[in-house]
Amino acid sequence: CEGEACDYSCCPGPGCCGAGTHWDANLATCIVDIPDTVDAACTLMNLQELASGYAALVEQNAALDSLLAACEGDGTAEASGPCAGQDHVTYQGYDYDIVEIGDQCWFAENLQTEAYNNGEPLQSDLNSGAWSTTNEGSYSIYNDEETNSINLGFLFNWHAVADGRGLCPLGWSVANEDAWIALEEYIESNLQADEIGLHLKSTESWTNGNGIDTYGFAAKAAGYRSNDSGEYNYVGNYTYFWSSTPSSSNAAFVRRLDYFSDNLTKYSGNDNLNQGFSVRCVKD
Repeated sequence: CEGEACDYSCCPGPGCCGAGTHWDANLATCIVDIPDTVDAACTLMNLQELASGYAALVEQNAALDSLLAACEGDGTAEASGPCAGQDHVTYQGYDYDIVEIGDQCWFAENLQTEAYNNGEPLQSDLNSGAWSTTNEGSYSIYNDEETNSINLGFLFNWHAVADGRGLCPLGWSVANEDAWIALEEYIESNLQADEIGLHLKSTESWTNGNGIDTYGFAAKAAGYRSNDSGEYNYVGNYTYFWSSTPSSSNAAFVRRLDYFSDNLTKYSGNDNLNQGFSVRCVKD
């Protein structure tokens, strides 16, 4: 294969090897050509041929590595920092934007998954009329409208958050208290202690009081679902994020953003484990 007629769409494979190398089907890689004749004295010409072939192989492998990295969606970003050079994570068929904030790597959007990371399904409470009180991991979508999942993600009860099968991808976890506190302290270190919420809110979706999204966290006003009536409330005005850390035997910590405040509020309501709140994953 030579010139513009070459088709490299099936690389690596025959036709992908540089000058001085050839494809070995058994090893599934390019190997250096062996000179046709090698005299007993191992002449300088033989060594030069081998050196030239080896240099071509190194160069070709580097080109193939770059091609494969691009095909896998890693682009040209450096594999360093909390997010290891990535700007998204694909999980159960959906591409999530991710963002580095301080020494942490966060999902830049709310989780939306119908299954744990081992593939076993959560209980669906779509159109059920009342939020589950069976202490099983459950999810719902605001107003039972599938289109809301795209912009707002799903709403989960805490039993789904606490389940050992894991809501987030392997290597990621629902943010616990340590993760939330580290996030808050990082923003405070930039002299923004009274405006954490303002810097985390997205620049859209809030009825009043949109944020400035300084760090790319992009928190939207996703509302919540009541644990007793099953009603959906406050989309456009509030959003609530679970912490995976329990605060008592029947409650867990929560972070709240609202339309009339620039703060990020931490609280723990009594008996709130069956509320429907949003989830953010953070890299372990």
